[in-house]
Amino acid sequence: MKPAVFFRELRHRKVLRAAAVYAVIGWAVIEASDTIFPALSIPEGAFTAVLVITLVGFPVALVGSWMFDITPHGLRRTQPLSADSAAEPLDRPTDGPLDGTLAAAVAVDGPASPRSIAVLPFANMSDDPDNEYFSDGVTEEIINALAKVAGLHVAARTSSFSFKGKDQDVTEIGRRLRVATVLEGSVRKAGQQVRIAAQLVNAADGYQIWSEVYDRELADIFEVQEEIARAIVDKLKVEFMGEGDEPLVQRHTENLNAYNLYLRGRYFWNQRERGLTKGIEYLEHAILADGRYALAYSGLADSYNLLGFYGFLRPKEAFPKAKVQARKALELDPELGEAHASLAFACMLFDWKWADAEGEFTRAMELNPAYVTAHHWYSEFLMAMGRTEEGIAEARQALRLDPIGLIINTLLGMALYFARDYDRAIEACLKTLDLEPDFLPVYLWLGLAYGQTGRHDKAIEIFEKAKAQSDGRPAMTALLGHAYAVAGRPRDAETALEELREVSRTSYVSPFDVARIYIGLGERASGLERLEDAYEERSIGLVWMGVDPTLDPVRSDPGFQDLLRRMDLQR
Repeated sequence: MKPAVFFRELRHRKVLRAAAVYAVIGWAVIEASDTIFPALSIPEGAFTAVLVITLVGFPVALVGSWMFDITPHGLRRTQPLSADSAAEPLDRPTDGPLDGTLAAAVAVDGPASPRSIAVLPFANMSDDPDNEYFSDGVTEEIINALAKVAGLHVAARTSSFSFKGKDQDVTEIGRRLRVATVLEGSVRKAGQQVRIAAQLVNAADGYQIWSEVYDRELADIFEVQEEIARAIVDKLKVEFMGEGDEPLVQRHTENLNAYNLYLRGRYFWNQRERGLTKGIEYLEHAILADGRYALAYSGLADSYNLLGFYGFLRPKEAFPKAKVQARKALELDPELGEAHASLAFACMLFDWKWADAEGEFTRAMELNPAYVTAHHWYSEFLMAMGRTEEGIAEARQALRLDPIGLIINTLLGMALYFARDYDRAIEACLKTLDLEPDFLPVYLWLGLAYGQTGRHDKAIEIFEKAKAQSDGRPAMTALLGHAYAVAGRPRDAETALEELREVSRTSYVSPFDVARIYIGLGERASGLERLEDAYEERSIGLVWMGVDPTLDPVRSDPGFQDLLRRMDLQR
């Protein structure tokens, strides 16, 4: 371990503080013993014993401080600094400084606005562990409420939830998220009763600013969330810019059963591919309980969008459903920014109606400037339009809102890749892997960037790992096949093509992904034929074909140019 890293770890584990406190107390005990023992005629050997015990106890105290921490939930084993302890999984380039975007994204030090906060996931203290969806939901409601307050910077959900289940101290959390305060708490739900405990902590010194315990009926859950949000606004001395009686916590339903079902649905949605289908079931039941629940329709739209984006459903199955649900949400609540973003994403990926998509993205961000997903998807839209500098700027904005969110850090790598700044794209992707070494989406952009710099062995290594980790997902098999093709390994590329043909008998395989392999093999006619198939299927990869470097070998072909024209992607 490097000396600088070691000393950061000492500070994180409060070892230096423990040493100072022990030294002061130990010295006081020795001085008191030296004065009192003779006066009480206590044998001299007793003083020697005190001295020995005090000295022996010093290293014991340091080891205990290194290993354990005293938390509101009791004595817990201290977790190491994740940014420092993460393994270096791959070689990283060392030439050239990071640009301002990347430096801001990965820096753990930096000034925090006094009016800034991270809301950590409230602990589920209920007897039933399945109630975790409820404590997570309460946390998200408070995050969303605070995000509406002008002048208050609120860390995004994904950044805050990255600390779930980890006993890192608030000072370290504040430093990593660049916030001045941290809200933590717990939720105990039993029948129709709920107890919510919350405390606001100064991230600089760990001292409590405010705390409260609320014992209420479950029917009062919205009022409790409102009270917590208002208390924080008051304590941080933020001027609330809305009407005096305008609630921070918006009630989208009065039906508690529908609300509970919605929280369960979003809980599984946040697990992405592992939970999307199950999340849809709960969201549909929420709508059965309250047919005017706009947020539930928006949740369904997001779910179908992601099922199509990840390739679990064919585009013609997923995105029309997403549009129907998003439009229903907007019919019920035209001011719901989340639903505007959902509709924009479907318009971009499926309809290829670029002006409509941009209008919806713009409206979503006007209504909810702190909604990270809208900035994320809009950045991807800008890249597709060939406006790569704007796309990078939008990725920067998303990073300011969500500095350690894995998908947002991956977004920067994607933006730099499409801007053809491959070395910086690799650096951004490697920094994301520092946060989570097994985060699958980042492998895509890292492998492609390696391939564009001629490091084909590295690209193959990345995609082989991605394929194994994803249990042979077709998209990863196709990327590996393309890497084999451009590396001069045609037999391996043909093997990948055969695997995809076999998989296509039972699962969806995007013709765009297959086209990439043919183009890598130099089989231009077959590649263009597959791209036409992709056009008929409305494969999502076509959205970025105007800027995708892997398609450069056929870019000048009249058929390719005609395809760009039909999609209105000629720039």
